[in-house]
Amino acid sequence: MLDTVNFWLSRESVSNTDLLAEIPCYLDSYTEHDRDRDISISGSLQNLKVNIYDSGISIKGSQAKYFLKDNFQTLLRSDIQRSFEKLADELHLPVSIAKITRLDLAQNFITKFKTRNKITSVTIQKGVRISEHWHAGHNKICEQRQYR
Repeated sequence: MLDTVNFWLSRESVSNTDLLAEIPCYLDSYTEHDRDRDISISGSLQNLKVNIYDSGISIKGSQAKYFLKDNFQTLLRSDIQRSFEKLADELHLPVSIAKITRLDLAQNFITKFKTRNKITSVTIQKGVRISEHWHAGHNKICEQRQYR
């Protein structure tokens, strides 16, 4: 299941949009930062973190939480496409041409018995980070694969 996706959309790919002036009005909340005359804006759109720079815009977060409101449901292929389209519509940006800088795949496994302790195991294999989390009181194992 697709979980976290980080996007980068460069200023050159949206040359007809003034990112710092136009995009903040589409966010749920935002803060402006001025570091040595280098202005940036950080904000959120639902659960997604949005950072806007003069050089481009960064969008980070769980597509499952954004589109389905939680990440315990599985995004179908059509849901993934619709979630990207929803993001493009809400930010008025061509998200389909954004560079994907991080992609996490996750899977929930239903177990027969509830766990008593939180157990985390991490394995590194050929640039892929695999973590398993057993959450206390739940009968689910959440597996996450992170590709960079």
